[in-house]
Amino acid sequence: MSEPRITIRAIAVMAAADFGVSMGALRSSTRTKEIVFARQAVMYLAVEQLGKTLAETGNFFGRDHSTVLHGIRRAAERIETDAVLASRVGRIKSKIVAIEAGTLVETEVEGPVPEEIQPPPAAEDLSPARPDAMTAIPASVGALGRAVDTYLKARKRLEDDRFSPHEAPSRRNEEQALSALRVAHHDYLAGGRAS
Repeated sequence: MSEPRITIRAIAVMAAADFGVSMGALRSSTRTKEIVFARQAVMYLAVEQLGKTLAETGNFFGRDHSTVLHGIRRAAERIETDAVLASRVGRIKSKIVAIEAGTLVETEVEGPVPEEIQPPPAAEDLSPARPDAMTAIPASVGALGRAVDTYLKARKRLEDDRFSPHEAPSRRNEEQALSALRVAHHDYLAGGRAS
């Protein structure tokens, strides 16, 4: 299986250009509003678009998986309510899809493009030897995305219900959602997208 043509670093470069921040600031502990939004958008896209784990994403930023999970949750919430952030994330997502499909070349991406973005594979590399794997990947990615979303909502509910009579049912719901997320992640990795 070939390596993915785009990395978390490539997404970070695109986000840094779109948000007008530096790569150093993105990976630093700086907590200014614009940098935090950009950092959370990269975390969100790394997991949603690339299928990276929370740990892999956290390693890139020098943070733990719980910080990444919080960042993803905040990004998802803000995308629903903030049209400007939704537009920025949408632009970056479109670039990722275009680069993955080979319809966008490096010179068309705004800002500096890291060497991790590779040209599309040659036609002979696109052998349809396993068509079942090619159709299984989008299904497992979608299932993983839904499982992450369900878990994030359950986690948010648990945080809202802390120290209330609803805490115990919310905790059970969060544990069930986490279990489902683990199964979806396992299925995703079994689908051949582990990197």
